[in-house]
Amino acid sequence: MHGLLPVNLETSAGTFVELHVGTWNVAGLGEDSIDLFIEQLSDHYTWDVVCLQETFTRTDGIEFSSGHLLFLSSTLEGGLRCPAILVNQRWASVSRVIG
Repeated sequence: MHGLLPVNLETSAGTFVELHVGTWNVAGLGEDSIDLFIEQLSDHYTWDVVCLQETFTRTDGIEFSSGHLLFLSSTLEGGLRCPAILVNQRWASVSRVIG
């Protein structure tokens, strides 16, 4: 994974948790292959949030049977492929859509 970085995050209860954040360029990965990508990612890395570069566009997010969430952009000016945020199922229940 590119840019894997453990980050200490303070919770609303005042405790700290370690969050593993990374980036990955998935140019060329089709929507039908995202499940396999997540499975392989989970097999090889400890991750909580992955910022994906060059994903496909879609008007809604994706929730997987594994419980992971993928937040996608519906449009990006210039027809470019969009960034996305992949959230591990451990954090899915506390994730919110903003903007």
